[in-house]
Amino acid sequence: MRLNKRVYSALVILLVSAGVFPAQASTVVYEAFEFVTTNSTETKEFMNVAPGLYQATLVDYESPDPFHVLSVGLTQGSTTFGFMDGTDSFTFDVLKPGTLEAHIVTWPNDPDVSGDSKTGLYSLKIVGLNLLPVPVPPAVWLFLSGVTGIIGVARRGFRSGVV
Repeated sequence: MRLNKRVYSALVILLVSAGVFPAQASTVVYEAFEFVTTNSTETKEFMNVAPGLYQATLVDYESPDPFHVLSVGLTQGSTTFGFMDGTDSFTFDVLKPGTLEAHIVTWPNDPDVSGDSKTGLYSLKIVGLNLLPVPVPPAVWLFLSGVTGIIGVARRGFRSGVV
């Protein structure tokens, strides 16, 4: 069975409008690249985090040296969402609004080696997934403009004899 352009276009629009290929939005809550030369432990707070699904990604670039210890734990109050050691990623669900805390441990130097002087580069990114739903009125206008465009192209193609 062979689909012509009109049937194929109508099928794509139907799948998008039915939600088979839903529009997704994401919001970057935190993103940082940092060079570290000394062993440190710190806590970063992110205020007014909305409920929803989030993804945290930690990357040790091993440039110029790999970290001896690189880890991040994410909490909200007494709730622990997860822990990453080295290059890792995980998804977590925030159920109530509030402050999200990232507990970061960065040790580029081995504490058992005297005179160890290394530098490490890492990145931490926390992204909110599907926090901004696509509003219905603009989605309807987009759908209708697409249908109108397909009808216009199809009619113009029939007039000129090209399908």
